[in-house]
Amino acid sequence: MAVERAPEIEQRLREGTEAFRRGDREFFERFTSRHESALTVGSDADEVAHGYDEIVRTMTTEMDQRSSEYPRLDLGKVEAWHEADIGWATSLGEFQLSDEAAIPARTTAVLHREDGEWKLLNWCFSLAVAAAALDFLTSAFGFTEKLRMEDNGRIGHAEVAIGEKGVVMLGQPPNAKSPKSLGAKTQSIYVYVDDVDAHFERAKAAGGRITREPEDQFYGDRNYGVEDPEGHEWYFGTHVRDVSPEEMQAATAAATS
Repeated sequence: MAVERAPEIEQRLREGTEAFRRGDREFFERFTSRHESALTVGSDADEVAHGYDEIVRTMTTEMDQRSSEYPRLDLGKVEAWHEADIGWATSLGEFQLSDEAAIPARTTAVLHREDGEWKLLNWCFSLAVAAAALDFLTSAFGFTEKLRMEDNGRIGHAEVAIGEKGVVMLGQPPNAKSPKSLGAKTQSIYVYVDDVDAHFERAKAAGGRITREPEDQFYGDRNYGVEDPEGHEWYFGTHVRDVSPEEMQAATAAATS
């Protein structure tokens, strides 16, 4: 059999992207192949889920976790081919974090024709994560980039600062894993800013996933929590009042009783 272009696959992937955007679980139940070799790969090579049930679970879990239309995948130009009942497609588009922030995303898919309809065997996308994450820190959190050292597209070392009070050093070792790829928290980072409410609005508008709204704390800070695109947990705060050791101890005891 000859390899032929497959515009129907291109259309099918666009329909799948739109279905994901609107949270249509029934579409993915129909769109996903029940073939025994079905699998899907997430944005990190370590995120692999095998089988029909896992594909549907992965897609619907992602839908449940989204609090708005972002983040979302825009495929860009899609090119697809097929040979007999096996089809494949590639695209180069963007993974949009907000109206202003986007990460280049390369998408590939493998499909199987079942009863005349193309069903998804494999759908994966890879992101230019390190550079995009660094850009997110500057656009969403207001850091100033001081230094960026890249090697074949990988950021080996970078430095960002907020105000004049400190420098955060970043890197991407070859075997490093993000909290998102691990499926677990690895650390929390606490940063003081001059106006926490204004900072919150900036981070939210840039597509940060807010984990805690701004709130006055018993220890004298007003702060909020946010995750960056790779799942790192950040807290930003402004000190609003001084608290005596006795008052803090009493408040701690009340909170844990």
